[in-house]
Amino acid sequence: MVVECCAGAGTDMENAKTAVLTRLYQRGKLGATNAELNIICFRYGARIFELRREGWQIDTMCEGVGAYRYVLHKRRR
Repeated sequence: MVVECCAGAGTDMENAKTAVLTRLYQRGKLGATNAELNIICFRYGARIFELRREGWQIDTMCEGVGAYRYVLHKRRR
């Protein structure tokens, strides 16, 4: 599923957040890179922030200059 984020469109942001969470869940311990998540949503960082605020544990690992990997470790607290 590919969803573009649109500021001011609540439904689109919820769809994008769901798409990011789904990708992280599907990738398991491998996680997803910022390049992968950027295809789903240009503002993936905001969606990850929202997911963390909702209680999801998502770790960020630096893999080089401008390259990051996001790994979902736990369901909501």
